[in-house]
This record gives sequence, structure tokens and C-alpha cells, in this order.
Amino acid sequence: MLLPLGAAAQPAAGPYLGLAAGGNFAEDMLSSGATTRVLPNDGALGLADLGWAFGNGLRTEIEGRYGTNDVAGIATRRVNELLIPLGNVHGRLATPAIMADLAYDIDLARLSIDPGLPLRPYLGAGAGYGWLDFGRARGNDLTAFRLPQDGIVITPSILSLGSGGAFAYQAIAGVSLPLPWAPGLDVRLEYRFFGTARADVPVNRISAVPNFFNGMIPSARTRNGFEAHDNSVLIGLRYRFDMP
Repeated sequence: MLLPLGAAAQPAAGPYLGLAAGGNFAEDMLSSGATTRVLPNDGALGLADLGWAFGNGLRTEIEGRYGTNDVAGIATRRVNELLIPLGNVHGRLATPAIMADLAYDIDLARLSIDPGLPLRPYLGAGAGYGWLDFGRARGNDLTAFRLPQDGIVITPSILSLGSGGAFAYQAIAGVSLPLPWAPGLDVRLEYRFFGTARADVPVNRISAVPNFFNGMIPSARTRNGFEAHDNSVLIGLRYRFDMP
């Protein structure tokens, strides 16, 4: 039997623990200076949060999240100013983060709204620190290397991306539904937008031709700034310890 709407209007108070997982839809990344573009595939996201409800609709929580997306393509800017796709691209982008969130549960009864179910819609926002870990995502490139004698050689090369961290932020919109046969346990459905400030990521290039120049293998290391922008749809559970 479902709880009446009046029961759903009772704000939660005390600690809670939650888990959620779902699809992570990462937007393409264009580096600072527009020299490198990374195209992630759709991926997955999982998170866990530990929070406190104040009894007036407000909740605060600490969240750990981990998103992952395969890298579908990498393109670099050439001398003709065009972004040219690399060959044989493979690798995976991981976006772990630690977030502090503030959420507000909306009391539908106060708004004279009766959806026929004890739903608790909520809105939230968070801030923290996230990482862009490309896991050595790589592809075949063509690079002009500067040699010790101030000469320049152009040779096939392997480009790989490292990892970097930056300030992270997110917006949250969701709805939870208490499970009448499990007091304190809610099922939750959420949309999240997650982003980061510019993360400084190493970009490594090494010649793909062995012993290309007098037994030396030319290489170069630069750094590019990337920002993450992800959209996620999640389903999960939340257990409220305030229930008897």
C-alpha cells in the first residue's frame, strides 16, 4: 500500500546514505588554444553520498563519484589550422571527483500538488575537486620535433594524454519515492550536470620511428587545458536513518 501524500510531506531529518549509477554523456573537449579536441563516447557514472537532512527540506552531503567514457577520437591542429583526426585512437577518460552538495526537498503538499504518489522532488548544487584522467589515451599523429642542432624533423608520432585536476561543480534535479515495504528506503531518479574548470593535462609525443635520428627517438611534452562537461541520468537508492 502506498503512503498518503501527507506522509511524503514530512521532511527527513538526520543522517542518510545513498548510492546511484547510470549513463554518463560527456561533451566533446576542446583544449585551451584550440589545439586538441577529444571526443568521448557515452559512458557510465557511479556515486555514493553520505548526508544530513535538517528536517526543513535542506540537506547537505559529501559525495564521491566516478565517471568513465571510452575515447572515440582525438584531433590535433596542423599547420593549415585544421583539426585533423588521429589514427588508431584508443583509451578511456575517467572523471573521479569529491563533491560537497546542498539540496532542497520540495514539499508538494505546500504547493497544493497531489501527484497521486508520495514523491519528493529536489534540486541541488555542488562544488568540489575533480580529475580528468585520460589513462594514456593515445593516437597516431604527425609531429615536427626540434633537434639538438636546432634542426626540425617531421615524423609519424604517438600522442598520449595524461591527467590533471581542477575545481568541479554540478547541478542536480531529481525525485525520490519512499518504498512502503522498506521504511527509510527511497528509490531516486536524477539528472546531473557536472563540469570542471580548466585542468592542466600533459600531452606527450614520441616518434613512432625507432632510431629516427642518430639512434635518438625524438619526443616532446607540452600541457593543454581541458574542461569537462557531462550530463548524467542516474537511478539509485537512499536510506534515511531517521525512520524507526
